[in-house]
Amino acid sequence: MKLDEYTLAVVDALNAENLPYLVVGSLSSNYYGIPRATEDADFFIDLESGSLSWLVARLGPEFRLDPQLTFETATGTTRAVVRVAQTAFKIELFKLGGDAHDQERFARRRRIQVAGRDVYLPTPEDVIITKLRWARKKDLEDVRDVIAVQGDAIDWDYVYRWCDVHGTRERLEQIRREIPKI
Repeated sequence: MKLDEYTLAVVDALNAENLPYLVVGSLSSNYYGIPRATEDADFFIDLESGSLSWLVARLGPEFRLDPQLTFETATGTTRAVVRVAQTAFKIELFKLGGDAHDQERFARRRRIQVAGRDVYLPTPEDVIITKLRWARKKDLEDVRDVIAVQGDAIDWDYVYRWCDVHGTRERLEQIRREIPKI
């Protein structure tokens, strides 16, 4: 997994503050599957309340926090967006909410070493479950790629349990049928 300097700056800031977080979105599926380009970094953070101005202050003047929190429909949570000056890159910080799966995937997060840093990622199973829920074309491609790369290492009982809860089991089975046998 190759995180760019902006993402690593956020990782460093969150680690320095001992703020629990989880790198999600395309960066997590890139780690377990087949990497693809992205122009953002998504984090779930366990932040009770308050401003994120401390984060932007720690990151420096290239980083600008959008003044408004927004509600994100795919995740069902609020998010803050940090933009990097003179780039299209943005960092989305999703507040950990009460969704049962979000809570469990956060509790199951893994500490991975990337570029000499501790980075917290979901398990490959939780990447699959989440991206099946979001169901955008690129998310379903990420599901296929994670399954293709991880193969027999996936805890299918866990994945099936959540797919049954979310009503995404048929979507999962369709993707699994379309993966060519090697």
